Amino acid sequence: MITIPFYIFLLLYLLFVGAFAIFLFINLFHIFDSASLTLASFIFTFFIFALTILVLFFTWELVSAISLTEPVTIFDSTWISRVFTIGSS
Repeated sequence: MITIPFYIFLLLYLLFVGAFAIFLFINLFHIFDSASLTLASFIFTFFIFALTILVLFFTWELVSAISLTEPVTIFDSTWISRVFTIGSS
């Protein structure tokens, strides 16, 4: 049986969030560097920030109710053995 702890998925998620944050700050730098400080750029930037905060909040709410040390089964050999024993009694 191949299992991994649930916190591995959390670490992968945090790597994704870190990459997202880097791109977000590059975007902000580009907005200020190119002097495209228009109302539309502020609205879209605020929209992205608001959605990011909502996603992080709901992630925190969902993950706080889960035991991160609980194993997640990736593969179990009994799954295959049950396929071949379904018809026989």
